[in-house]
Amino acid sequence: MKTTVNLLQDIKQSGIVVVSDLIKDFEAYKNKIADSVILFQDYDTGKYKTISRKNTSRYFPEGRTRIRKKIYSRLGHFQDSAVMITLEYNPHKIGRIEAWSRFNTDTTLFIKSLNQYLRRKIGKGYKNIGYLRSVEQIPFYRENKGKLILDDDNMPIPNKSGGYPHIHLVFPNKRFLISIVELERLWHYGMTQIKRYDNCNIVGYLVSYISKMENWGVEAQALVWYMGKRLYSYSRRYTLPKYDIEKTTNNSYIGTLNKKKLNSCTYEPMKIDRRKIFIN
Repeated sequence: MKTTVNLLQDIKQSGIVVVSDLIKDFEAYKNKIADSVILFQDYDTGKYKTISRKNTSRYFPEGRTRIRKKIYSRLGHFQDSAVMITLEYNPHKIGRIEAWSRFNTDTTLFIKSLNQYLRRKIGKGYKNIGYLRSVEQIPFYRENKGKLILDDDNMPIPNKSGGYPHIHLVFPNKRFLISIVELERLWHYGMTQIKRYDNCNIVGYLVSYISKMENWGVEAQALVWYMGKRLYSYSRRYTLPKYDIEKTTNNSYIGTLNKKKLNSCTYEPMKIDRRKIFIN
């Protein structure tokens, strides 16, 4: 996998051709995932069981369902007051590809600047703020409650930032955090929004953006795949204590197999020729 720097250099040199090739590689990767299963063997019985790789991939509905369940198992369900901040990029300042390449770094720097601002404001005893983060692709056309907004000619109205990432940050147990003026000073890449809630489904808000990946364009999905970008993150303080307990299993991971080759295998313990049936 190339680095983000190399990707940007390629795109500057070759333009849309590189992005088109990237999308083709991504579609080939998805096809490979769809045709594969993960094979496990039970330590005690020696029997094998399989799980579709689509169940473990964020690029398929099955995988996104698993991610949502995983987040709930780690964080639980809790209601709390919250401040929510949305950070966007100005397309006149930063290109779309570059925005996708740097949103994680920019978010980290923003949180660092926010902590510095709050530390100066609150003073001694301040502890770094906890938060949950998710990223979403801005739709290419303006919407209202999931429906396209049409102009006088009954045509969808384009979004100026369509296809760009925007970052959603949730700060639980807060009723006020920062003024819009100070927020815009800390985030100088584009528009910002602040919302305040007295009673918010914190984890539900986070996982809702995992589901919305289904509506992303293929370019955005290909870019986060190529660059290895995470869709979400959260402060460790919100992890349930019970999740830190080491879990044991009787299943041993064997490998990844193509479905067609799997059907031709004889499931006898320790008699699978891995050189013939495993894909890279």
